[in-house]
Amino acid sequence: MTSDNDSLTYVIAARDAAATIAQTLRSLVCQTRPDWRCVVIDDGSTDRTATAALEVQDPRIRVEVRPPRGVAHARNTGFAMCATPFVCFLDADDAVAPQHAACMLASIGAAAVVACGFRYTDPMLNDTGWEHTPTDGDATLDGLCEMNQFALGGLIFRRGALRGLCERARTGELALFSTRTHHEDWELLLRLTAAGAAWAPVVREALYSYRLLPASRTTDLRPLWKDGLELIQRFHPSARGGDDASRRWSLRSLARAAVAGREALCTEILAMVGPLAPADADVLAGAIRWSVRRLQTSRDPAAAGEFLGWRGAVARRLGASPVAIEAAQRGFDSSRDWSSIALRSVGLVKPGQTLVIYGMGRNGREVLRALPRDRVPLAFVDDRHGVECDLPRVAPADLGPQHVVLVTPDARSHILAVLARTRAGSVLLPERVVAAAAA
Repeated sequence: MTSDNDSLTYVIAARDAAATIAQTLRSLVCQTRPDWRCVVIDDGSTDRTATAALEVQDPRIRVEVRPPRGVAHARNTGFAMCATPFVCFLDADDAVAPQHAACMLASIGAAAVVACGFRYTDPMLNDTGWEHTPTDGDATLDGLCEMNQFALGGLIFRRGALRGLCERARTGELALFSTRTHHEDWELLLRLTAAGAAWAPVVREALYSYRLLPASRTTDLRPLWKDGLELIQRFHPSARGGDDASRRWSLRSLARAAVAGREALCTEILAMVGPLAPADADVLAGAIRWSVRRLQTSRDPAAAGEFLGWRGAVARRLGASPVAIEAAQRGFDSSRDWSSIALRSVGLVKPGQTLVIYGMGRNGREVLRALPRDRVPLAFVDDRHGVECDLPRVAPADLGPQHVVLVTPDARSHILAVLARTRAGSVLLPERVVAAAAA
């Protein structure tokens, strides 16, 4: 039986999820903290989704079957049924770690929302070793207007903070998630942050598993691009900053379209952004690397056979300029996971030298997780203040011949200019590490 003392409600919007919903629900049943409940909104499934959910027999799980009206409406319906102080919105094909509820609720404090790290899995929910930990800077309005670095299932919200954001729909219902955008979760985080809601410090442990599938809503690239532009322009705190962020968003959308083979969309985006500048290569390379790796992880059988010939085609779709060629090469060459790049970098460090990770963003943290701490001395450099890391911090001005610097950020033009003025022993770029290993 559910209890009035329950703390957390998991809301799951599900449509045709019979193959995965039981795994998701079993991850809830395994929670180390028992004071949760779950409401599954079956959004007009044509398969056994509701039956599969009910077969996970737990009195804390409630299943509601409704006509198909979309994921945003299904989440709104589930949210309206919540009576607990906290709420988490899960997808029907993902999973949470056993300590998800316990750790997140212990960390939220008086804040409105808390986020955790998450791991990407293959279609069978197998761990791929690919993790992402958002930073506290990603939870600012500037950070969120750059892109949404958070997985919705890796967030727990204070229900009272969300109720203040609800808008009255034409039907008279109170709607939390907008049905007018393809980025309903991103839009919610922007509204919440713009309203002044406080974020708790990010829980760095990966407590949420995000399943990558070949077919998903994230493949609907044109409306995702257009809706993203609208959100950035609506919420960015400065007009000039909004224009710059919009260009970077369009470049990332261009890279995704090029990897996906959407040539007409590439032409449309290129017409908007104009000629590619050298600095655009940083953004494009990072987005290409992410898109290629995502596709490899999802193991799309239709694409696997032609993957090796993609780099040239992607460059042509980006406009076939020197910037496009450089971005495609960098993106593909560094699309191998950062774990392997980290281990290969260790082999390039000579006795008496220290491997220095430049940048503690998502790439740098993936490198840090993979590095054997007992093989070589380690340190880090980061241009931002307040970055947490258990390695010794080195200032760029203090770099000397004993330092081998691995540059991890995608946006690295400024970093390379800084390093050119130092006495660092050598500078490693991920694509060069890959090339050295292949030689």
